[in-house]
Amino acid sequence: MGVEVVFPEEVLVALRERPNEFRRRVFIYTLGKLYEVGRISGGAPRCWDVIAGSSIACFQTTDSR
Repeated sequence: MGVEVVFPEEVLVALRERPNEFRRRVFIYTLGKLYEVGRISGGAPRCWDVIAGSSIACFQTTDSR
């Protein structure tokens, strides 16, 4: 399953980013927001670190939600 979101090329120009960098950043921000609002858990998909190139620890919390 996949989701495609199309941004105008002007966004990449304005941000001075390559498409793959922008795609990765949007993915990480989206995961962070979904975690923040309680839609996904920090330990849910262990593939985050592989897909996002980031550590799963970024999404873990010390509080007892």
